[in-house]
Amino acid sequence: MNQKPAIVIFVSSSAPTDLLQPVLWGMEEEGIPFEIHQAANSSIGQLAKQAADSSPLNVGMAQGGDAMVALHHRDLPAETPLFTVNCKNAHSSSLRLLGINAARLVKGQPLAFYEHSELNTGPGNAPQAADSRLEYLVALVLDEVLKEGYR
Repeated sequence: MNQKPAIVIFVSSSAPTDLLQPVLWGMEEEGIPFEIHQAANSSIGQLAKQAADSSPLNVGMAQGGDAMVALHHRDLPAETPLFTVNCKNAHSSSLRLLGINAARLVKGQPLAFYEHSELNTGPGNAPQAADSRLEYLVALVLDEVLKEGYR
C-alpha cells in the first residue's frame, strides 16, 4: 500500500459502489486525502480497524457488503469504531458528515454534529440523543482520549 498521508478506506468486494460518494465529498471538503482499497469480506469493525492501523494518519474507514460504513481510529479498541452508519438508510448530508468527521479526527479538530444525524456513537454504537450538551461532552472526552494516545 502507498504510504502517502491519507485516510485509508477498505471496501468489501460485495459493497455497493455508489453509496460512499457523499462520505468522500466530506473528506475532500475538509482537505484530507483518502485512498480506497478493495478488501475481502469481513466484519465492518475489523475492516475499519485494519484501515486505521494501515493509515499513516491513524484514521480508517470501511464499507461492508451490507452498506454499513464505519469510522475507526488506531488508538480505539478494535471492537469499538468511533461511528457507524447505514448508507442505505442515511441521508447524504449524514454521510457527508461522516467524511467531515473522519477528516476532523485527523486534524484534531472538534467533531461536527447535526441535530438529526443518523450517526451512532459509543460502545455498541447505540443511538444517542441529539442533545447539544451531550455532543459537547462527547467531543471533549474524545479530544482528551486522543491527546493521551499521542503522548
